[in-house]
Amino acid sequence: VTVAEDGRQAVELAKEGDFDLILMDVQMPEMDGLEATRTIREWEEGTGRHVPIVALTAHAFEEDRKRCLEAGMDAYLTKPIKVQELFKTIEELLPHLAHAESPQQQEPPSPQEPSPEGPTFDMTKALEMAGGDVEFLKELIEIYRSDYPQKLARIREALERGDAKTLYENAHSLKGSSGNLGLRRAYELALRIEKMGKEGRLEGVEEVLRELEEELKRFETTVSQEGWEAEVAAAS
Repeated sequence: VTVAEDGRQAVELAKEGDFDLILMDVQMPEMDGLEATRTIREWEEGTGRHVPIVALTAHAFEEDRKRCLEAGMDAYLTKPIKVQELFKTIEELLPHLAHAESPQQQEPPSPQEPSPEGPTFDMTKALEMAGGDVEFLKELIEIYRSDYPQKLARIREALERGDAKTLYENAHSLKGSSGNLGLRRAYELALRIEKMGKEGRLEGVEEVLRELEEELKRFETTVSQEGWEAEVAAAS
């Protein structure tokens, strides 16, 4: 799994790598997912390739779906991502790979929007989001651990510059990944920062950001402890 930090990097990685499939967040900094997809498709015209691109977006309106498909995307999923829907989409786009890699086809409970109450890391909920696949969940956790420090740093830098747009974009991204992983409190705090950035209202962000940083330190402590993987396995 390769993670791009923004739309421009997604385009660069798509050109350099040999990927089976691309999951494209529609809302990204620097270059959004629609423009990134159009750029990739233009480049592919000269190569004869066509890598399936799946849109990931918080919007479920038909108009949004139409825009994604018109940009050259092959499929469309709304957040929070239901892993069984993701696997089904992968199976449709890559039938030769999906059967060998999909977990048992059990339908997990539909994830609820995280709330500020509850444990720092709801392992049971996270496992449901991963379709009951412990190894897949562990991989998602490692991706998140490598990604969230950069998002926090960019939010803080944007706050210091008074850059509401960049603050909003990175808080939006961190909110989505936190929610998909069952980090309830982190989701709620990132959501508050996202709303402040969208409204251009940066007063009060510092306090919420400090709370978010502390919350993610607690998460890091949890997953850094020996034996946390066994707790995840027990939850299954």
